[in-house]
Amino acid sequence: MKIIILLLLCSLSSFLSGQNRNFDQELVDILFSENPDIFAAVDFNDQYGDSLQHPFSKDLYQVMVDIYMGRVDSAGAHIPHFLDKYYGNILDDGVKMNFLNELLDLYTNSENYNAAVEQLDVIKPFVESSYIFDTNREFNLLEIERLKNLYRGKAASPFRLVNPWGKEYITVDLDSGFFVEFHAELNDITLPVVFDTGAGFPLVMRKEMADKIGVRMLEDYQTKIINNVETTSAFGILDSMKIGSLRLENVSVYVFEEDLFKRCLEDSVFSETRRDFEAEHFQVVMGLPLIRKLNWVRLDREKNRMTVSPWKKNPMSQSPNMYTRKQLLYIGAKINNKNFTMFWDTGGDIAENVLMIQNSFYEKNLAGTLNLDPEKKDSLRLCGAEGVSRYYFNKPKDLKLEIAGHTIDLTDESMILSGEEEGHIAELAKEGFMGFGFLRKVKSITFDFHSMRMDFIPKD
Repeated sequence: MKIIILLLLCSLSSFLSGQNRNFDQELVDILFSENPDIFAAVDFNDQYGDSLQHPFSKDLYQVMVDIYMGRVDSAGAHIPHFLDKYYGNILDDGVKMNFLNELLDLYTNSENYNAAVEQLDVIKPFVESSYIFDTNREFNLLEIERLKNLYRGKAASPFRLVNPWGKEYITVDLDSGFFVEFHAELNDITLPVVFDTGAGFPLVMRKEMADKIGVRMLEDYQTKIINNVETTSAFGILDSMKIGSLRLENVSVYVFEEDLFKRCLEDSVFSETRRDFEAEHFQVVMGLPLIRKLNWVRLDREKNRMTVSPWKKNPMSQSPNMYTRKQLLYIGAKINNKNFTMFWDTGGDIAENVLMIQNSFYEKNLAGTLNLDPEKKDSLRLCGAEGVSRYYFNKPKDLKLEIAGHTIDLTDESMILSGEEEGHIAELAKEGFMGFGFLRKVKSITFDFHSMRMDFIPKD
């Protein structure tokens, strides 16, 4: 990645000579870090936005906020203009490709497949000519054609939300169990569905289930790499899914030919009962892209109810605390007054823990203030899509998580990785990972994807 904003900012010395800090460069550094902290960028812009001098830093901030907050229309307008303006003098081929892919992701996440096909037509000549594809050009061109055919098929059956009774709020019962689970009608067949913010596809199921309920397949099963794991899978369309009185039509489905839970070894941290539960109940998973379509979701853990409101539009929050990235959900919080961003997987668990903290975040931000308990070093094996990975961890003596205006004591329910571990969870986690266990700490929790804010009522 070639960023020569420093050179441009040097030309602004006449403007910046009176400043002790280069606010433009600080903001660019936040946004172009290996793991950009969009919450830190928003806080920085709120505090120092009036001191920014260079248009690049302002334009970059706007584009990155559009991407992280899932603002498809705004991103569609800003990203092409941004690239026209800066590609070739500030941005190189690699950065351009990143932004082109970001826009493609936004279109597909919003199921605007006609726009996605047009975006692929923009990407194709770049793939044909750019040096960054010298070693894999043929594969990428074939993938572009495959995706165009797939998206045309999806565009022919556009997703729709139908609310025949005109209710603002639709409520369904939640089942009791390890995870958030409710019953829905899939092509008129009633089945349990798991609410899983850690799944990056609208609906996920096995081929056996897809055949049973009549999913219309859009492509043949083929080998793909998902989360660095080789799987045999294909995309399809579910004609109808009913959640209470709300009907979802033409829902995208990702179908796996094999049983993913066979990848979980017997020596994983989960008990035989728990593994049997997952194998039985994780037959249909509603992932984040479809959860976002519901717009406003409240999980009432005391009454075991889920309420959704697809058309509810609260005022845009001035303090968003969640964003989506690559179809995954991230939450902003604080530990010891340090900004902390964690991947939240409501379909994942960390044994008896609620929170996992990456070693890199601990070393950089907490090593001098958060003491570890030397008597509680341990390891566990966690089951993910690719099988089981072993994680070695320490336990803190005292840890409080500040989140959505509340402080939650997680001393006995958190773990700090003792090193930079390899594995699916560690790769996704940014600075940390929060599992289903957090829902045991709340009476109710609300996801507002219009204002990108999560709020909850803690248990007493």
